[in-house]
Amino acid sequence: MSWCAQVAPLLAHATSSASVQLQPSYGTACRAAAFEVLHQLDGATEWLRHDQVGWSLPIEVGSLHCGGGCRFKLRGMNATSYARRARLFNLSAEHHRMLPPSHANGTPLESATTGIVTTPPPPVEAPHPPAVRLELFLQPRLAPPFNLGLTRYVEGLISQLTSPHFLVTRNRIVPIEASATGSFIIIDLHPENIFTATSGPDVSRLVQRIAVRQPSSVYLFY
Repeated sequence: MSWCAQVAPLLAHATSSASVQLQPSYGTACRAAAFEVLHQLDGATEWLRHDQVGWSLPIEVGSLHCGGGCRFKLRGMNATSYARRARLFNLSAEHHRMLPPSHANGTPLESATTGIVTTPPPPVEAPHPPAVRLELFLQPRLAPPFNLGLTRYVEGLISQLTSPHFLVTRNRIVPIEASATGSFIIIDLHPENIFTATSGPDVSRLVQRIAVRQPSSVYLFY
């Protein structure tokens, strides 16, 4: 069984307007080990590193906007690179076991390159500042049906954030989109209406409170 970092072919498909899932060919398994995700805009020559690192396939990669098309590939990571990207100070024996070997000349393993993948436009255009668009990975993922799950997630989030001294009204957090896997979501945070009698927190404080109250999520901003 080959390492996931050198899988061929590597398949990709959009799961939302800002996320893509990468996987080996259907019915094929690969050996889990650390890899980074690289993407290249169609027509460009430079490969860009994504913030996410992975261990196994399939993997859903978020905060990607490939309206003009993107290609993807995976690259194996050595202990130093993985520790730096994962912000680890000491690697355990288990971590070392999950790091793929390099080629004989020392270059890291790489997967095949995907075909061009195009993400669709978002259902709603991003809001103007001071409003912000927030892109999140959820653990655990939404329960299906995902659109209903997203609405319920936002309702629960508003309820969780609200207190007598931190009032969050329903129109402040707006569900925008859930990916086809239910793991990646997009929400918009809006400033308080100036005509509201009781003023709530500004957008920056709302973002801070979400980060504190939702520690299991990985936050990606657009």
